[in-house]
Amino acid sequence: MPEALRKYGQYRPAVLAAAKEAESYDSITNMDRVFTEEAKEEEAAGITYSTLDRVDSQDVFDAGRRAFGKDLTDDKLLENEKFNKIVGRVLQIARQSGFLGGGFTRKDPRLAIIAAKKGLKGYGDIKDAAGNLLQGEDLIRAAVRKAVGEARQHIAKWEPETHKNKYVMEAMQGQFDRDRWLQVNRVVKRGQDSALNGIDSSFSEFIEKDPEFKDLSQEAIQEKLRDLAPKDIEANLKLKIETELKKEDLKPKEREKELRIRLDKKLPEALQDPRSDESKAAWKKYSENIKKLNLGLEGYTKALKDKRMRETGWRAGAYVPITERWQGKGALALTPGKAVMGLSPPEKEEKKEGFIKEESRGPTD
Repeated sequence: MPEALRKYGQYRPAVLAAAKEAESYDSITNMDRVFTEEAKEEEAAGITYSTLDRVDSQDVFDAGRRAFGKDLTDDKLLENEKFNKIVGRVLQIARQSGFLGGGFTRKDPRLAIIAAKKGLKGYGDIKDAAGNLLQGEDLIRAAVRKAVGEARQHIAKWEPETHKNKYVMEAMQGQFDRDRWLQVNRVVKRGQDSALNGIDSSFSEFIEKDPEFKDLSQEAIQEKLRDLAPKDIEANLKLKIETELKKEDLKPKEREKELRIRLDKKLPEALQDPRSDESKAAWKKYSENIKKLNLGLEGYTKALKDKRMRETGWRAGAYVPITERWQGKGALALTPGKAVMGLSPPEKEEKKEGFIKEESRGPTD
């Protein structure tokens, strides 16, 4: 029997049994057992599977903090040697059980970072167009792109903290089409608030490195990229139309009448986007970089052209100060807003189906 199939048959039943057993306990208790190494190997993998499936992926990181340092951020944990060792082994067993993608990395794409670092098949062996193995940050970006790009119904398992990771946010803006952005609105707790904060944070960090802005203070950048007041938008639009009309052969009264007609027609649309010209140009630069990082994909930029996207509150990124980035103090509302808390009954049915689908796929994920 091939080694891959032998390991698949060896690990999978034990992981499923451990996941079933873990349902009797809360995710906090379960994950503490993993990081104190009271639970190891298949039991640890099953516990983590159950935790992610309950939409408790942040308990993985919170338990890591309790074990290795309460001051460690999620990003610092992803660099922590002990955290990587334990989670890496869990992901290795998940790989050998056929659960790695559907059971782990798609339910929290941050785990793809560790999968890449540990060299797991499908994440740590990604090649560029020339056939060369990717390394370092290029490999991490590619692994997260893979996890994000393959996430569909798995998005319902995401926690808002997933949007605090810059690689996840970069990948989402390239990989997610309109329907998946609207899905974030529906199924992720505080999904839109946290995603928009992630977009704002990513955009702000990019702009501060841009030659046009890198020598400016935060206050100066904010002033340069501020939203315009309605009266300023109207004045700018009026000036633009007047410039256009000067090129047309019209009498003064005809020009005045045409000015009012065009202003009445264009002003409502102009008021929907209060950004300054500098802000629009900065967003265009940022969007081009997102497209480059996602190998030509620009899902969010295209999705924003959709009326429903705009009507439900999705928008271009805004410059925010450091204290408000990555869901920092004052960045998010305390209430879930438009997002749906928890899972609906149909989602519980999907859990049962998920086991069946995973079992039929074999150790190829």
